[in-house]
Amino acid sequence: MDYSKFIKVYDIFSPEPNRLAIDKQTRAEDVTIELCQKLKIKPITRHLFSLKFYNTKEWVSPAVKLIDSKIPVFELRLRFKVPDFLKLLQVDIEAYNYYFHQVRSDVLNNKVADLSYDKYKRELLGMGVADMYRVILETGVSRCDIESDYKKYIPKEVLKHHRFFVKRPIHDTLNSIENGAKKGRHDSWYVKKEYLKQFEDLAPNYLCEEFTASIDEANSIRPIVLKVNPYDKDFPGVKYLHDSQKQIHHLCSIEDLCFITVRSDGTIEIARKNGVPIYLKFGSILTMFSFVSLLDGYYRLAIKWTFNLSKDLLTPSLEKLYMIKCHGPVGGEFSYQKLEKMRNCKPGCYILRESEMSYNQYYLDVCTKNSTKPTTYKIDKLIGAGFIFNEEEKIYNSLQEILIELREAGRTVYLSECIPPSEYDVSPLLLCRSDQSHFDGNDDETLPLALPSSPQIINTKELQIFKGRKKECKGNMTTVYQGVWRRKKRRKVDIALKVFKPENKSDYVDELLEMMGHWSSIQSPAIVRIYGITLNSPLGMVLEYLPFGPLDVYLQMNGRYLKEVDLVEAANYLATALWNLEEVGIVHGNVRCHKLLVAARTDTSFVVRLSDPGLTRIYTDHDIHWLAPECYPMQTNAHTTQAADVWSLGTSLWEIFSKGQTPSIPDVHNLKEFYLSGKRLPLPRDCSMDIYQLMLRCWNADAQRRKKNSRSHERC
Repeated sequence: MDYSKFIKVYDIFSPEPNRLAIDKQTRAEDVTIELCQKLKIKPITRHLFSLKFYNTKEWVSPAVKLIDSKIPVFELRLRFKVPDFLKLLQVDIEAYNYYFHQVRSDVLNNKVADLSYDKYKRELLGMGVADMYRVILETGVSRCDIESDYKKYIPKEVLKHHRFFVKRPIHDTLNSIENGAKKGRHDSWYVKKEYLKQFEDLAPNYLCEEFTASIDEANSIRPIVLKVNPYDKDFPGVKYLHDSQKQIHHLCSIEDLCFITVRSDGTIEIARKNGVPIYLKFGSILTMFSFVSLLDGYYRLAIKWTFNLSKDLLTPSLEKLYMIKCHGPVGGEFSYQKLEKMRNCKPGCYILRESEMSYNQYYLDVCTKNSTKPTTYKIDKLIGAGFIFNEEEKIYNSLQEILIELREAGRTVYLSECIPPSEYDVSPLLLCRSDQSHFDGNDDETLPLALPSSPQIINTKELQIFKGRKKECKGNMTTVYQGVWRRKKRRKVDIALKVFKPENKSDYVDELLEMMGHWSSIQSPAIVRIYGITLNSPLGMVLEYLPFGPLDVYLQMNGRYLKEVDLVEAANYLATALWNLEEVGIVHGNVRCHKLLVAARTDTSFVVRLSDPGLTRIYTDHDIHWLAPECYPMQTNAHTTQAADVWSLGTSLWEIFSKGQTPSIPDVHNLKEFYLSGKRLPLPRDCSMDIYQLMLRCWNADAQRRKKNSRSHERC
């Protein structure tokens, strides 16, 4: 390794910086890992830490190569706040200790922005005395020596205004603490907990970060101050104020973030679950990266640990884990539970994970025939290069080489299927996950006024059905009628009533009710809304009425009038719909262009919505183009896996950009061989290569590497 430069990094314990050698490939995350390992901070908590440019407010994104930095001096700090630091004490005592000393240093050096030193001088003096007592407990130094060095423990701002009046209170308070300790012995950890408890009361917004930027509002650029605090009671996540006003505007909560696009001019686009994208411009690229890395870090630590909000600032370690389908340091308990939940501990299923205790160590949890509990094997990464499996003598070049050899016949360890990490794993890695999730709760403004916020049971007497306006659904099990829902106060709503045919009712009623239950739990601007259900005469779903009908027919009739931007918008609605379904754990199983209904078309928008999948049916030869190859042996799997939905998304995109045309159906056997051999549908006429590349990613032969719905949404 060609070390061509040295940097200095201060940690909280030493007045002298760590001098570290870096090369052209060294990223900020590499240095963070190296220092956390040196400080004995566990792999599970090192993600709370980040590098900061020394004596500035700017943080370094984990992805940044340090060789390019004009500032060679940094500091290591705990950046991401957990909702309860007692939890941090339970998870990693060294990380908790680092946080204590970071708080202590910031208090002493007047670096806590919202802490009023004049208002809380009594409390701060008490915290300083408690800190003196902690040092007595930890070092055994005499009380006399501690009192003579009192200036080391009392905040500078307090000493500046009250220097001649603190010695007596310090002496008396130490007496009080020592007398109280005689009744119940206190160790230094108890003192640290009480210190931090007092600090949290005085400065609840500690670690909240502020940024200056400009926002594009109604074609007007206005300066604002951004504040980020995931745990704010009134405005959790990101809020902002205009320079000339005191009114607070809530941009979004952390969980409402979708993705962030960065530009070279310091501008970012924030896509949210609710609302139009937000455009912010920062004064420098460093500030922009600092802001984006903050949101991305909180998103990973609270919502989806395996997901980066910005494809322009990917976390290096996460990319490496993704390539080898390896979990982070989730721990054995989580791994065992996931194997049982996902595959019922089927022999040969396994999870590869990082050690939660040691760096450069992995564990392989394998389900076996002879045990109800997975067997765990250790893999050590050697200093320099190479890996050792389960303390055997053989040295392997990579983790993949170990797994390939274990798959060979005759090995005592049998591997058949890897269970990869998922965006929806609720694992111990979500250290910043709050017990209560915050939601904007914004209803879709395009929906009629006074409609119920959630589906309800609707009396058929309130419905007026137009028997002459009906459509037979594919599969011949349901019929859709156009109608009107006459609500109270003479309000009328156009609806579509999807009813189950009486001759099939007894066979599928349970499945119908289950589908209704799933579909009624979803509210998304990209999904056809269900207003409620009717339980008898007939049994059916009351849906919003979309007058323009199925997208495939609309494209065939009006395709020549549509621009590519219209097709991209339709594709984005489909990707959004599948993302929303994935977030609540629902597999559609029947994603097709004709399942999209056109809601509106204007000069500036093209709105489509995904309808329900219908009832489970046996797939036919006409479904092969939409059926993922791994589902050929057992086609019902297409109803159960998100990866199968992603494949169908790719084919549906092909339909959209082919203006509603359906792929041809040649000989079915040859068609399956066509896909199994790696061949794919051709580039649609007039379709951009970027869109076609997205289709190809959806058609990846490896289901685990197939484009995620969330990433498909971002690409669109």
